[in-house]
Amino acid sequence: SSFLSLSRDAGLSWEPVAALGAVSEYPWAPPEVMLVREALLQLTVINSGGDSLRAVSEHPFAIAGNRLEVDVPAGWFLCGIPMIPDAHEISENLDDDLHDYYVVYEYYDKGYHFAQDLLTAKGYWLGSVAAATVDVNGEPLTAPMDMPLDAGWNLVSNPLVLDITTDSLEFEKDGVHKLYGEAVSGGWVNSIYGAGSTGYVNAASLELCRGYWMSVLEEGVSVTFPIHRKPAAAMSKQSAETPLLSFHAVSGDLQNDLVAIGTHADASAGFDPDLDAVCPPLPPGDQYLSLHIPRPDMGTILGNDFVRDFRAPLASEGYEEWMLELSASEPSAEITWDIGMLPEGAEAAIDKEGDGYFEDMRELGRITLEDGARAVVRIGANVVGIAEDAIPAEYALESNFPNPFNPLTTIRYAIPEAADVRLVIFDLAGRTVRTLVSAEQGPGYWSVLWDGRNDSGDLLSSGVYIYRLTAGDFTQT
Repeated sequence: SSFLSLSRDAGLSWEPVAALGAVSEYPWAPPEVMLVREALLQLTVINSGGDSLRAVSEHPFAIAGNRLEVDVPAGWFLCGIPMIPDAHEISENLDDDLHDYYVVYEYYDKGYHFAQDLLTAKGYWLGSVAAATVDVNGEPLTAPMDMPLDAGWNLVSNPLVLDITTDSLEFEKDGVHKLYGEAVSGGWVNSIYGAGSTGYVNAASLELCRGYWMSVLEEGVSVTFPIHRKPAAAMSKQSAETPLLSFHAVSGDLQNDLVAIGTHADASAGFDPDLDAVCPPLPPGDQYLSLHIPRPDMGTILGNDFVRDFRAPLASEGYEEWMLELSASEPSAEITWDIGMLPEGAEAAIDKEGDGYFEDMRELGRITLEDGARAVVRIGANVVGIAEDAIPAEYALESNFPNPFNPLTTIRYAIPEAADVRLVIFDLAGRTVRTLVSAEQGPGYWSVLWDGRNDSGDLLSSGVYIYRLTAGDFTQT
C-alpha cells in the first residue's frame, strides 16, 4: 500500500492527502489555497511484510492561487506584486480594501510620480493612513522574468512568490550575462536596498511583496529574476571587504546601519563600483534618516552621497579623512560606531564640532549630530588631538591640508581674542568665490572645511585659489 502526504512548512509537519493502496500512479490536485511557499510531497510505500520506503520532494515548491492577500501597514510601505494582475489599474486593486486615504508613488526621471498602473516587478511607495489587508487577483509567474533597467535608481520588486537571493540575480548587457557580484565588479550595477521598519537595509534577498531600490550605472542593462536559483559562490560587495569603521545612526524610531569606511589595495581616489556604495534616495513622507558621506567629486549618475567609501591603504605617517553628514526628520540623531582592525600604529579620531579638535573614537563611543550637521573622521597616525581650554597667544593662519585636495580640504586658524572673523576664498583674478566664515568668534583654535564649491553651490574647476583671514586688525593671505 502507499500513502501520500503534504507539508506546507518545508517538512516540519505533514497532513494526509490520500491512502492509495497498490497503485502505480495518482493524479494529485493541489489544494485550493492562496499561497503555500514551502510545500513538500511525501510518498510512503509499505509492502506485505511491513517494510517501508519513504520519498520526499527534492526541493520545496510553491502552490499559488489566482488571489493574493497582502497586509499593508499604516504609513509608508515599499512594495510590489508577485503576479500578473488581472486589472492593472491601481484603483481597481486597492479601492475596495483601502477605504481611507492612500497614495501610490513610482520613481522615474530622478523623481517620484503618482502611479496609475500596477505592473509586475515594479516597486512602489504605498502610503496609507490606516493598516489594511489588500487582495489582488491575477496569474502567478511560473518562469523566470526579464526586466529592462534604467541607468540610475530603479524601484523594483520580486515578481515571484518565492524569495530570490540577490546574489542569484542575473544581469545582461549587449549579450553578456553576469551574476550580481560580477555585475557590481564590472560597473554595471552598484547596490540593492530594502526598506525595513526602521529604515533602509542592504538586501540579501528579494522577499514576497517587498519593493527595493536597485542602482544601475550603465544604459542597456536588464535583470532576470530567477526561480530556484542557488546563491552564487561570489559574495556580494556589501560583505566582501571588512571596513575600518562601521556607523550606526538612531533617531526616534528610525535607524541607519549602512555607512562604512575603509581601505583596500585596489581602491582608487574615485568611485570603485565593487567597493563603494551610493546612498539611496530619501523615502517620501516626513520620516527619514540618512547618514552619508558627501563626495561631490564622484559625479555618478546615482548621486554624490555615499554609504560605503573605501580609499587606498594608509601611508605610515599620513592619514585619510572622511566627512559624515546627517539628514533627518528629527532634530538630531545619536551616532555610534564599530571599530575594525586598524593598521598598526593608526588611530581613529572624530571632529564633531567643526573646531579642529579630533577625539579618540575608541574612548568617545558616541556623538550626537543635528540635522544638516557634519562631522569629520580621520584614520591614520597621530590624528587624536583632544580639545583643551588653552587660548592661542597670537593670531595665526595655517596652510590648508591636504593640498592639492579632492574633494575636501581643511583650513585652520587661531585667534587669541573675540573678533569679527572673515575667511574668504578668491580665484587668481581676485574675484570672491566663497565666503567660508563671516561671524564673530571667540578665542581659540578654529578650522573650516572647503568642498571646492562657490557660494552658489557650484563645483569650481581645478586650479589655484587663495584664501584670506581677517580678524580684528589681523589679516593674512
